Amino acid sequence: MTASLAQITGSTVPTTPTTLTVTATTAGTLTADFGLQPPGTATIGDTVWLDADEDGTLDPTENGLPGVTVRLYQDANNNGVIDAGDTLLQTDVTDANGNYLFSGLNPDDFLVQVDPTSPVTTTFGVVTTIGAAMSTTAGATNPRDVTVTAAGQTITNADFGYNWGGSIGDRLWYDDDGDGIGPAGTPGGTDTGEPYVAVGGVLNLYYDSNGNGAVDPGEPIVAVAFSDAVGYYLFDNLPPGNYVVKAEEQQIPAPVSSPHAGQIGYMVASTGSSAGVSLSGNQAYTQADFGFIEAGGGKGMLLDFNYETEPLTGTFPFPKVGPMSLLKESRANHLGKLAFRHIYWNILLPGRPMPLPAAMSMSGKNVE
Repeated sequence: MTASLAQITGSTVPTTPTTLTVTATTAGTLTADFGLQPPGTATIGDTVWLDADEDGTLDPTENGLPGVTVRLYQDANNNGVIDAGDTLLQTDVTDANGNYLFSGLNPDDFLVQVDPTSPVTTTFGVVTTIGAAMSTTAGATNPRDVTVTAAGQTITNADFGYNWGGSIGDRLWYDDDGDGIGPAGTPGGTDTGEPYVAVGGVLNLYYDSNGNGAVDPGEPIVAVAFSDAVGYYLFDNLPPGNYVVKAEEQQIPAPVSSPHAGQIGYMVASTGSSAGVSLSGNQAYTQADFGFIEAGGGKGMLLDFNYETEPLTGTFPFPKVGPMSLLKESRANHLGKLAFRHIYWNILLPGRPMPLPAAMSMSGKNVE
């Protein structure tokens, strides 16, 4: 049978568990005892907060976590662990500033525990729990071992710093062959000899408010990261939610093998320059890798063929004069490419006629 201390009269506090399981006999059971003690004058507090810099100190710019359930146990065997012999004495819920307080205590050994199922809300309105999305920071343990050594003692350093536990990374590399496949150490990486982007790669992390995996107007930048000497980058201390990682390709330095080594503005992403991530609580996401290849640097290559003749060298559209070169890189080819973009969008796509012959011209081509 179960015997319980149904009501504690006056202001006394229990010193033993308030529920016991005993075996009833015909001779009676005289061991279902409960201990009570007059209240003391000591107190234990104080704050549960978002420790953004993880230094274990509540800074003026850091905020408390409201609505967190905190429990006080008597640590009967003083082993620092909540076990069957420990008595739950009091429960409190943190206020708007993250503060809690247990009062009326006598000298004893105690354990203060933050309930990991306590709800917390991210900056962007996602509701989760402390246990599912956060972890303790420097100097904090849960439960926290606290000893009251004297009557009337006031303990105000039983604090709990927490920070968000999610992260997004991983690496940037130079995709020399432009196939979108990276070296070992990237997801599915099998290419050999492709180097990682050294210090200087810039990435922005956006909060994806509508969860569409793209950066839309008005969506805020959450953080900025830079690649290290071997291409790694990391956004850490993230709450759960939807994000977009954007590698700023125009800020990626050209590789040492390039005539523009170390300069920016020459690289384009071979893998796409952004990646949407739906991050769970305390998840370490390491699949946001990006490959880069050097762009033409103001040059272009022109291929002109009619499906009956293989691509040939020469000039276009006029023999010897050009100004564009066939099967060669040139500035004129690059300008022609830019002009064709205008022609495509404004003439070809709308279906407007062009004053050009239907047959492909062989003029200017070097036919052997």
